[in-house]
Amino acid sequence: MKKFYFLTASLVISLLFCSYCFYNQYQQEKYLNEMFSKCIDETDCCFGIDYTKLDDSTKDYYLEKMYSNLFTASNILQFTSYANVENKEKNSENAISKLYLLLISCNHSNNKLDKIITRQDIFNYLHFISIDPQNKYYWIQLTKVENEIEKKYSIVPLIHRDIFLYANISVIYLNIII
Repeated sequence: MKKFYFLTASLVISLLFCSYCFYNQYQQEKYLNEMFSKCIDETDCCFGIDYTKLDDSTKDYYLEKMYSNLFTASNILQFTSYANVENKEKNSENAISKLYLLLISCNHSNNKLDKIITRQDIFNYLHFISIDPQNKYYWIQLTKVENEIEKKYSIVPLIHRDIFLYANISVIYLNIII
């Protein structure tokens, strides 16, 4: 009889622990979903702005905001419930990380970055992704725009360990920090 009570108590404790773990995991995923949507929403605010009318410090503020939010969104995407929705092919990156790498690969000294960040279509697709991340159409359209930008501005990706890197990424990274 003691074994029965012991097993019953162990079962109840195990069920309580499992339900706590499940609830905790659900809360974390919910938090990350909200954080992802917020990062994408703040990123889309940085697109479509006429940067020629801004002074250098304000332009740098918006660029850093855009880079940091895209970086955060691309890193937490795999932990959200939207991880399997994005337009992702085998051995390629998702649309958010590709956009991030595309932007940091453009040199600040040339006009490519200004032409890319003023595009209204990127703003629209990011806005719709922040509202409805489950809709695969917007992910696919964003990827098409990115591919068009790669061809138009001749940004050549190099594949290394299933991550797209660009030829001048380290130089640009140093320019952003400095």
